[in-house]
Amino acid sequence: MSSSDKKTIYILDRYTNKNYGLEVPSDEEFLLGEKIIFEQVGGDGKKTQSIGTYIGDKYNDIERTCTYVDRMTDQEIEQFEDMQKKAKGHFPLFKKMFKTAFPTAIPVTARYHMFARQWYFYFYSEQRFNFVEFIREFRQALGGQFFLFQVGARDMVKMSPGTDHIIGCNGRNLCCKSNRPLPSIDVEDLLVQHLDGRDIERLKGRCGKLKCSLIYEVETYVTESQNFPSKGSTIDIKDCAQCGMVTNFNIMTNKIDVQLEDGIRIQIDLSEVKKIHEMRKGRVHDDHERELVAAAKDAVG
Repeated sequence: MSSSDKKTIYILDRYTNKNYGLEVPSDEEFLLGEKIIFEQVGGDGKKTQSIGTYIGDKYNDIERTCTYVDRMTDQEIEQFEDMQKKAKGHFPLFKKMFKTAFPTAIPVTARYHMFARQWYFYFYSEQRFNFVEFIREFRQALGGQFFLFQVGARDMVKMSPGTDHIIGCNGRNLCCKSNRPLPSIDVEDLLVQHLDGRDIERLKGRCGKLKCSLIYEVETYVTESQNFPSKGSTIDIKDCAQCGMVTNFNIMTNKIDVQLEDGIRIQIDLSEVKKIHEMRKGRVHDDHERELVAAAKDAVG
């Protein structure tokens, strides 16, 4: 089959929560959420099969790739769903024993891997544990093979059944519940939006990380900010004998906060700027900005 007879689609691995791109015949059509069998080569060179959920064909930034095998048949889907119900039936036992052994950890959910033929139990923790004793005891209680999977904060929210019906700040389902790749929020994305005076806790989502919605207006802020003098730069002001240092500005109101040479703080309109001088070299962040940087780095994780 030539490359012209193929197209690239994207999936979410049901067991690792990683996104993959894979080539399929161009005449194949998939429904969002449809289950797809795919194959990948591990670090040991062995080929393994797994199940992915179709998320669309517009995610060109996904670099991981795998090989398309087939779409799941109705019979395979029925078997798959039945085994997932059994996995959830084992979860209360896992949760009880895991919390007893590791009180600071958060058990998340359980799934059954049809090709690995074992139970997957997921948990969240910032710590590392010694599982030797727990594995021995839980294997005996479960009566079968299982795999422990430690997930991050976002995956904890994505995979937890308890968050399925929670509405986010945008009036829709939580971003973490989406099958699509989630944006990465950097400290600079906060600073460019002048959020340095905000309570960092109000900027965090359900997962404890910075809200995905903080990325939506960054491009607008970056573009509009080019029309303003930079924070820390010195400006000449119309009808004012003193120079002033820019401490902040608001792209929505076109207002600039300025500290004059005598220490007085005023607010002027962008049109009142007469001349912009170079930013003072070696300027350090003010207290609010310094606190934001430290807290945001923790939130970014």
